[in-house]
Amino acid sequence: MAVLSSPNQTGSKPAGATRLQRYFPFLDWLVHYRQADLPGDLMAGLIVAIMLVPQGMAYALLA
Repeated sequence: MAVLSSPNQTGSKPAGATRLQRYFPFLDWLVHYRQADLPGDLMAGLIVAIMLVPQGMAYALLA
């Protein structure tokens, strides 16, 4: 009978950090986020907020 070890037992990360990344996966890529991408990401978020959220609410009223 073989005993399988979990990937969290490698010793590279503390157990608390692994648990946080399991519940908040954005923390993993947030460390590697480039500030040069911020203006484009803010523009995309603004477009979604201004255009698509009201459009979705209008479709919901029709349903």
